[in-house]
Amino acid sequence: MFFVHFRGTSFVADRDGGVAGFLVGFLSPSEPAEAYVHFVGVSPEERRSGLGRTLYERFFELARANGRTRVSCVTSPLNGGSIAFHTALGFEPSPPKGRLRRPRRGQGRAHAVALSRTAGRESPGRDRRGDKRSGETERQVAEGVRVGGLELG
Repeated sequence: MFFVHFRGTSFVADRDGGVAGFLVGFLSPSEPAEAYVHFVGVSPEERRSGLGRTLYERFFELARANGRTRVSCVTSPLNGGSIAFHTALGFEPSPPKGRLRRPRRGQGRAHAVALSRTAGRESPGRDRRGDKRSGETERQVAEGVRVGGLELG
């Protein structure tokens, strides 16, 4: 469903006919300066290849092209890898919006961490030391694109 409704703002990376990673995002209809990454995934074999960063950079470009100045996302406070990855991309904790409120005293820890950064061109940590490969073949999801054997559109 996400690739149908958000195909203009979502990306899939394929390698050798299989899905290597994806990013599902959208331009916020209620916050005109903001874009939001709903979820992102990279196959275990592709981790530390630079693919996640590439997907985010493509989304930052799309956000800028549509007049957005901030990109936001949410992750689990228990997902240290996700927090470290987003921090390396320049994301910082941001005030929660809507139902992402901090728990009341005595109710335990927060269920999510809100993060945001500018949609500017430069990502911190541009160093690609962890890259295993180059030449990812990303493509923007569109009608009729075959992704992992699933016909979209």
